[in-house]
Amino acid sequence: MSERFAVSLHRVGAGRCLSNGRGDHFDWFFAANGGESGMLVTWSTPICWPLADDNLSRRLPDHRARYLEYDGEISGDRGCVQRLVTGTCRLIRHDAMYIEFVVESIAMADSLNAPMHDHDVARLAIELCDQLAASKGDRIRLSTSADTVTNEQGSIVTSTDGDDRRDFTPGRRH
Repeated sequence: MSERFAVSLHRVGAGRCLSNGRGDHFDWFFAANGGESGMLVTWSTPICWPLADDNLSRRLPDHRARYLEYDGEISGDRGCVQRLVTGTCRLIRHDAMYIEFVVESIAMADSLNAPMHDHDVARLAIELCDQLAASKGDRIRLSTSADTVTNEQGSIVTSTDGDDRRDFTPGRRH
C-alpha cells in the first residue's frame, strides 16, 4: 500500500536549539495506514549526512496530518517548517527504534515553485529530491540506535538486497 510522506526543513533559529537539544534539522512525516488515524509517524534527522554515532535519527511523537501540506511558523516559539519534498512510499516496517521504507514517487514540494529568495534551501531541496529519486526501489532506513543500523555511521542507508549497502548522502551520486 502506498503511503504519503513529506520531508520538511525545520528551522529553529540561528544559534537556538529546541528543548530536546536539536538545532535546525529535517522532519520526516509518514502517513502510516493510509493516514486513517489522522496522525503522522514522525522522525527527525540532522541535515548533514552521513550521521555520526552521537547524532542519530530520532523518533518524534506523532504529528497532525496537516504537516504533509504545511509550511510556516510553529506555535510555542519552536521555529518554522518548510516542505522540501513530497511523495509516496511503501512502509516496510516501523517501530520506536526505526522506520524502513521504499520510495515510490518523489517531487519537489509545491511551495518551492514560488520565487526562492533562499538559494541554500532550494539547493538542499534539489539534492534531497535527487537522492531520494536515485534511491527509488531501494530500502531506506532511519534508526535511533547504532545496534539497529546497517552502516558504521548509524543512520540513513539504502540497501537493495541486504548485502549491497550504501550511504544515503545528499550531494553524492551512487
